[in-house]
Amino acid sequence: MNLSVGHGDRVVLRDRTAHARAGAVTVVLGPAGTGKSTLLGALAGLHPVLAGAVSLDGTDLTALPAAERPRRARLVTFPEAQVPPALVLVDSPETALDPHARARLADHLHGLARARNRTVLVSTRDPHLVRDLADSVWLLTQAGGLRTGTPEQLTRAGLLPHVSAGRPALAVAQRPRWHPVPTEPAEEAAAREIRVAPEEDVRRAIAEAAAGCRYLDTADEGVPLPRLTAGSAALSQLIDSAAAVVGTQERRVAASLLHFRLVAALVSLALGAPGVVPDLSRLRVRADATTTIRLSLPEPRGWRTPAALPLLTRVLRDRLHPLHDALRTTAKLPVPLMWGNVAASLAHRLAASPDPATRGLVQLPELRGALTSEGVRRSCCLHYRTSAATTCHDCPLGQRAAMDRAC
Repeated sequence: MNLSVGHGDRVVLRDRTAHARAGAVTVVLGPAGTGKSTLLGALAGLHPVLAGAVSLDGTDLTALPAAERPRRARLVTFPEAQVPPALVLVDSPETALDPHARARLADHLHGLARARNRTVLVSTRDPHLVRDLADSVWLLTQAGGLRTGTPEQLTRAGLLPHVSAGRPALAVAQRPRWHPVPTEPAEEAAAREIRVAPEEDVRRAIAEAAAGCRYLDTADEGVPLPRLTAGSAALSQLIDSAAAVVGTQERRVAASLLHFRLVAALVSLALGAPGVVPDLSRLRVRADATTTIRLSLPEPRGWRTPAALPLLTRVLRDRLHPLHDALRTTAKLPVPLMWGNVAASLAHRLAASPDPATRGLVQLPELRGALTSEGVRRSCCLHYRTSAATTCHDCPLGQRAAMDRAC
């Protein structure tokens, strides 16, 4: 864009140029009165553009008829029932949502940008949202200035406050409806102890996890996990490929195998190092020629906390619930089977590397009844229905001849 915007006789931005790319979230940051809402309103066609143009996919938005504009760019609220436009505009979400709901919104917007290749623009006064949400930043000043760059670039330039010592927004499970998540007093106290982890600590945790799990690697490639969980063709193609390799015509058998390995990698990554919880929102997934799953986290971010259980619970739920919804829709995979895969992977990981701070994960409500008192799963993972007739390491059928261990 290159434009001037304002209201009445006041011009808040004059001849300012900036770029927001598709597939990413750009945060418009600035104090009150710098024109954030006016700018987003102008992009949506709600306020006049005093001069200039806004190019979207080669089309000047300012030249579009009023009826066409909302299909290209629109201010949205959540839940959003309509198909999202190419340019998604969200104005000051922190004024309407508590911190936990804001975190869920942030993850939803990342998924929307990456899975549907939308351009997402969010205005805010909260620098913590920049850290937890922004791929890039448009920084507005009281004097009408506009600076752009990544959060890291603007922080190094001294233009953004250092917020790493503050409390990060927690990643929480997506729900069918958009509403704040109740916070227990003990959970709130634990959240106050959360700090952003140095990148080297997160990299170390990833390396430790990869050393013990064959489904993890450090390659910067693959499909973003939100694209798989958005019900795209990528997930269906992965299931079909797995079915061909393992010799089954039952898509749910292939889907269970893929889910088992995805979950094993997720759990290993989440529990890679005590006290460090990686941010799994930018996971990438790929499959080799044998459809062996490989997960990677090329942009290592995360948190440090002495009480990891609440944060780990949210981070895992945030990835697992959308994955389960997608597999239930795409392959008719039973929900108890999927939570059985999760329980088996957690039990295996905790037995290999017990951490008292995280043992409570096996007590999650979703996992209630998934394992017997002896730690054997109650549901069947269906591995025995492949041509190799393998079974998981805690198979309830009692077949131990061939085993496909979690990691």
